[in-house]
Amino acid sequence: MSTDSSKVDDDGMSEGVLHHPRLAWDGARVIVRALESDHLYGWLNERLGALFGPLYQQALSDSFSRLWWTERVDAPQAEAGLWRARLGDLLAENPQLARPLRDLIYDATARLAEPPSW
Repeated sequence: MSTDSSKVDDDGMSEGVLHHPRLAWDGARVIVRALESDHLYGWLNERLGALFGPLYQQALSDSFSRLWWTERVDAPQAEAGLWRARLGDLLAENPQLARPLRDLIYDATARLAEPPSW
């Protein structure tokens, strides 16, 4: 068993390596799923702004508008492709944002699994 402390978080859990292309795809898919969920848009907008800045809030708003007004059946896939590229560029320029992105993906996935609280 490896005792490499560089792969251990402060809480003692094994962290492993974060694969940026996979993280970008996972993030893109969960963002598009959240955009299709009325009850998560505000939360996601706030989190993206806090983590990555106002340009990502604007990009989310643009994606929401495109998904809302389009008649294209492949619009969610097209938006996921845009988000994959956007998140891939973000991670290439700022690799330290991989963990916050991973945490956002986990949190959004959990929220998507919950029934909306009206």
